[in-house]
Amino acid sequence: MSIYLKLLLAICIWGFALSLTKHALTEMSPVTLITLRCSLGWLALWGFGGFRNCLSGWTSGELLKLFVISTSGVWFHQLVQAYALSRTSAHHAGWLVGAAPLVTAAVMRYMFSEKLGKLVAAGFGLGFAGGVLIVFSKQSVSGGTVIPTGFGDFIFISSMLTWALYSIFSSRWFGGRSFLKLTQTNMAIGALAMLPIFFFGGYAPQLGQLSPKAWGCVLYLGLLSSALGYYFWNLGVEELGPSRASAFLYLEPLTALLGGTLLLGEQPSAMAALGGLLILYGVYWINGGRVGVRPLKAVYGLFSRP
Repeated sequence: MSIYLKLLLAICIWGFALSLTKHALTEMSPVTLITLRCSLGWLALWGFGGFRNCLSGWTSGELLKLFVISTSGVWFHQLVQAYALSRTSAHHAGWLVGAAPLVTAAVMRYMFSEKLGKLVAAGFGLGFAGGVLIVFSKQSVSGGTVIPTGFGDFIFISSMLTWALYSIFSSRWFGGRSFLKLTQTNMAIGALAMLPIFFFGGYAPQLGQLSPKAWGCVLYLGLLSSALGYYFWNLGVEELGPSRASAFLYLEPLTALLGGTLLLGEQPSAMAALGGLLILYGVYWINGGRVGVRPLKAVYGLFSRP
């Protein structure tokens, strides 16, 4: 299977995961969901690796770095997104995920001094405008009910920063290591970080109250989204680099829209769609796109005036 197909499958899995996460949160807290998700993902990846101890063979310095990576891209990242999804829609979350490459490029530029083209400012400007449109758009569900999304949208946007750090540091610190073991270790650390919070925080009784549908969501999120999705994603980052791999995230809004419509009854919003398209156009430009250079030059001219 080509690396591009693996990245595509990861994005499709994650797109539907947004809707299933939102559904699961109707029956359990974000802490319970992320604890189960990380634990199942750890077990599945442990099986992929032949049931070998993924926590052995690392130095103390590497384990500290792995904790940073797991926090930024696994357990804390997922916890923030789950909290955000309990307060926004899968449609909005799907569009906002498309901004991840913009955030990744910004971090590479301002934290690591990576050179980006002079018109990249236009791409960032379009992405920012698109995000504003999404945050201020209304989300309706079947029956015409409008649900509030603004607060959840802001929280979800913040999770894009943690994802950018996860992609960058995974490549810089462990680019030459086995990405199966790396993914296993990140998920194991995520589970070990969440389990004390789960048990000592009094969340365990929720397990006896979950419906079969909720357990189905948990299995999907743990086995497919956390295990297979993360494994394919890390392979893509290893081979293509964080910036190029992040470009595949522009496909996630499409699967998120489909999942939100079919599973949650969410209705597409023209304003949010326009915002999402602006984000994707900005992502296309910062990743080397050349179509539409004239309008982007005009936007760049507006941003560069004193």
